[in-house]
Amino acid sequence: MLPIRFWLYLVAVLLLTGAVYITNAPFVARNASAGQPTAPSQEKTFYMVTGEFKGRYQGKKLEAYRWDPGMIVVHQGDRVHLVIRGVSGKEHPFSIQGYNVRGNVRQGQITRVSFTAYKPGTFQLICHTHPTAETNGPMIGYIVVLPRQTT
Repeated sequence: MLPIRFWLYLVAVLLLTGAVYITNAPFVARNASAGQPTAPSQEKTFYMVTGEFKGRYQGKKLEAYRWDPGMIVVHQGDRVHLVIRGVSGKEHPFSIQGYNVRGNVRQGQITRVSFTAYKPGTFQLICHTHPTAETNGPMIGYIVVLPRQTT
């Protein structure tokens, strides 16, 4: 019989592995009963957070910034609502390239933006504080707009 500490450790590792998988997976609305993607809906809300990680490696300061989830998937014509909580980083002014959407996420606050996904493609959600490697970025998320399927 294995000690209880082993089982507790194993459960913790499995939970953390699942959390990493979920936060890195694209979010697509699904039909819960069938497990299949739903027909395009009119309203979709996504809850996101800002992530800022700092450390040192071989005496050098390292920083990484990200949006979580890093990718969302919607259909053309959907009304998209982003609810973004500023978890870390003082502020993250952002825009969604290809759309006239701008906002600013501040630490400890929630920022809400909404738009209609009127054109298909992949669009960057980019933080203007961290847009390039020189600014410890890029801090970029992706919004994938799938073409509306006709049945």
